[in-house]
Amino acid sequence: MQTQICINESANVQLITISIRNDIFNNLDDIRRLTQTLYQNCPNLRYIKLQIRDNVLTEFERLLANSQHLDGLVIDNEDNERGFNYKDVYEILTRSSPLNLSKFEFVFEERLMPNLKFLESFLNNWKDRQPILLQISLNCINKNQSDMKRLKLLILKYKREGIIKKIDFKFA
Repeated sequence: MQTQICINESANVQLITISIRNDIFNNLDDIRRLTQTLYQNCPNLRYIKLQIRDNVLTEFERLLANSQHLDGLVIDNEDNERGFNYKDVYEILTRSSPLNLSKFEFVFEERLMPNLKFLESFLNNWKDRQPILLQISLNCINKNQSDMKRLKLLILKYKREGIIKKIDFKFA
């Protein structure tokens, strides 16, 4: 099924918030076209919630680079495939995030718990930017206590350094 994507360029309406789920846009071409449409026609986006797939990372980076008013981003990979590359996403966030962006929520399942060294690299590279308001949502029944402890210690380290202003953990 092909999804029709239409944003009326002449309408006197400014889209500032959007939430995109892969269960609605499950065709990669549709996701790519929607992302292109957003960065070409919606420069005033302030809040984006999306699921990212490895094969649309280039479009995700363009969306960040063209959304200069963006201050909140939710990356929800709850239903994404196992092989998701967090390293690339964190590098894109570091390289292409607009200066206003400081509110992040990362949604993970236990099996998708990010490799902490990639998260640490992202936080380390965020120095000299606006402090982060961070929410980490873990949607898993059986939480790995040692991973949680390592994650919390890492977050607390960057909170002490002033890179993270506020942290909130949510458990489903």
